[in-house]
Amino acid sequence: MIAARRTLGDARVTSISPEARLEAAYKALMQSALAALLIKSASG
Repeated sequence: MIAARRTLGDARVTSISPEARLEAAYKALMQSALAALLIKSASG
């Protein structure tokens, strides 16, 4: 989740292109989803 938070912070940087911000936001979403799946599988 630390990586997802850092990547989401990158998505908030207004000095980079909108495309780069979207890519960072998508990456943060995928990192969060993967973390949730790993937690779910470990508890299941």
